[in-house]
Amino acid sequence: MKKVNLLKLNSFILIISILLSGCGQIDCPAFPNDIANWFPYSPEDTIKLSNVSNSTISLQITQFLITDSYSFSKRCDCICEAAMSFETTLDTSSLISLRASIIYADGINLEQPLPLKVSIGIYKKENELLIPVIEDEFFSNEYSDWEMQDSVKINEKYYNALTIKNSENSKFQEIIFVKGIGIYKITDKESNIWRANFEE
Repeated sequence: MKKVNLLKLNSFILIISILLSGCGQIDCPAFPNDIANWFPYSPEDTIKLSNVSNSTISLQITQFLITDSYSFSKRCDCICEAAMSFETTLDTSSLISLRASIIYADGINLEQPLPLKVSIGIYKKENELLIPVIEDEFFSNEYSDWEMQDSVKINEKYYNALTIKNSENSKFQEIIFVKGIGIYKITDKESNIWRANFEE
């Protein structure tokens, strides 16, 4: 019987193991359900806000995305990303639309500030045509003016709320998101306030 060189056999097994591990997969988690409560919407929902003069803003959600769990090969130069976002129609009275997202770009780190971004598109009407003018943007990161509160009282209940301000915007200076409600308040640079109309 032919003898087997154990040293060569062990080396071969080690090489195969390394190659197989390189062909493995990295599993990425789904977007966390608890964080998803900051955007408690569904496709075709309408976000309604009004001010003291009964001027209203109605924004219907047209696109809604939330990532599920997924995997990719270890050979891929990729990162785990978990995201949730939505876009709305244009409100023809206020001539604005809205996009918002929460994106964890390199894994989910709940210790970091909530990575929320909002863009309010501002339009003008010329000869019956709607023309985009500019986007007012809000970010909750280390470079922006934001505050997280965990005991905001609304209709005798307490909520977590995120306030983001941007004095450099052209029209809107502040937006407030409330966990479980969504967009709660928008304030323009003339201190006009639109609050959400919602049912508990």
